[in-house]
Amino acid sequence: MIEKYQIIISDIKYEGALCHKHEEYLEIKNIGPLRTNLSGWHVNAGAEGQDYLFPEQTYLAPGQVIRVYIPITTYK
Repeated sequence: MIEKYQIIISDIKYEGALCHKHEEYLEIKNIGPLRTNLSGWHVNAGAEGQDYLFPEQTYLAPGQVIRVYIPITTYK
């Protein structure tokens, strides 16, 4: 059985991945057939202050990609 909601992490750029720190991100893609509600989903980059909570009414359509960038203020 194939799940109707299929969200994947499609890309990650981080320190050491040929990018500047202010360009670090996590990319999330909807590979399923239905629009998915991401409201309330939480991601963390592994350190304090590197959290992101998707706001209400955040939807990802089939095939759509969204990037979550790490705030530059989290670096010392």
